[in-house]
Amino acid sequence: MKQGLDPIEPQSRPESIEALNLRLAELMHRHNELFDRLRADQQHFARLARSVWRVQEDERRRLARELHDGIGQNLAALIHQIRAAVRAVPAQAETALTALSALNQAQELAQATLEDTRALSRLLRPQILDDLGLEPALRWLVRTLSAAPGLHIRIDVDPLPLDLNADVATLIFRIAQESLGNVVKHAQATLATLALHCDGERLILSISDDGRGCDPAAAFAVSARSESTGLGGMRDRARLFGGEFVLKSGPGAGCTITLRLPLIPT
Repeated sequence: MKQGLDPIEPQSRPESIEALNLRLAELMHRHNELFDRLRADQQHFARLARSVWRVQEDERRRLARELHDGIGQNLAALIHQIRAAVRAVPAQAETALTALSALNQAQELAQATLEDTRALSRLLRPQILDDLGLEPALRWLVRTLSAAPGLHIRIDVDPLPLDLNADVATLIFRIAQESLGNVVKHAQATLATLALHCDGERLILSISDDGRGCDPAAAFAVSARSESTGLGGMRDRARLFGGEFVLKSGPGAGCTITLRLPLIPT
């Protein structure tokens, strides 16, 4: 009888494939469970991060109102009293000139402090955003920053939904504020444009300038090293609300920032 390989049992191969399929099915089931758990954890983290961001904005709103309605009004009253004191100083008094000079200096200091307080209040949380909505707030922002010498800012805003989500409106305003602030401080631009369009499902914010531009990868790398939190912070906040943040630029080619954000946060 010839020596050779042992014959394969007829049922051994089908049983091996069946066992492999069962093992594969078990692994796929575990994989899906882990994926679902990871996705749930990510959604929980996003909700938590949005809550933290919302608390920060609420605190900004509270501090802004305290500055405006509390300290600001007290400073305005102080200025009024100083003016009354200036008028009450008798011109013939020997110490009149010294007193008037001191009072005038006090009035100038109080006026400068009042202006700084109001500016800080608007920086923390512009009241116009809460009182009148996103579009008036953006137009106010453009008017304010257009005061920078040598820079003209154009604005184009579509009609916005009347029931626009408050968090979405705040996020768009903050990104517009930071982006235009960067243009004023760093871009050396002469023209910038802010455009906000709505396609029915998303809001699309675009901010462009004709300035010196930058290397996007290098700019985000600087932000990642915590040397600057601007670009990285804007991108992270956009992602928290299911949005997309894109920076297109190049040395000497200006800069364009685009934010695409769903009307209803995901």
